[in-house]
Amino acid sequence: MSNFIYSETINNLSDVWATPIQNINRKDCVFRNKLKCVKNALRNWSKSYNNLDGDIEVLKDTVTNLELKAETCNLSDSEKILWRESRKKWIEKERVKSCMLKQKARVKWTLDGDENTNFFYSVIKRNNNVCNIRGLMINGIWNDSPTDIKNEVFRHFKSVFEEPNGVRPSMEDLNYPCLSHEDATILEVPFDEKEIRDAVFDCGSSKAPGPDGFNLGFYKKNLGFDKG
Repeated sequence: MSNFIYSETINNLSDVWATPIQNINRKDCVFRNKLKCVKNALRNWSKSYNNLDGDIEVLKDTVTNLELKAETCNLSDSEKILWRESRKKWIEKERVKSCMLKQKARVKWTLDGDENTNFFYSVIKRNNNVCNIRGLMINGIWNDSPTDIKNEVFRHFKSVFEEPNGVRPSMEDLNYPCLSHEDATILEVPFDEKEIRDAVFDCGSSKAPGPDGFNLGFYKKNLGFDKG
């Protein structure tokens, strides 16, 4: 399981397995009791994640409320620290939940197929959280204030897409060359086999395959396009 690859969890399980079994000499009984101990350790470990969704919601509400407050007034130093810590814990718990859902989805997918959508929605949600802007360098200073970040993003894209005031060139009174009727007719003539063959052989054989999975080398060898 992906979520089991935590050094602390592995060390705890290793310690449980290494604990000697007292007053039992038969190796099969020792092995059985060791498995029971590991099972109990895993059960206790699992219980620590029973309220994972509740913890995520509490952290999410804390972060959301602080960001809404930051839009109307400046946060105090203690509130900024609380916002950073809550956001960090929120992202970590979302990651843990995603790992657990991923493992469960491997089993559930076999039974439910495409109906198993909770896992994929959680992955999208986690990706959105990871892609959030946590701070920006503004005038050479790292700034994590939500209000300052929004203002800086707005200022940047406004400067990029704002149309400068000026005289734009006019397209009037320009005489563009036009195709003759004969040339226009030639453009609408159906492709012949030679044109198709030339187009295929002008491309490299090892180019990326198309939607059907075959590259141009396949067509050159198997569809009767003998060059020449």
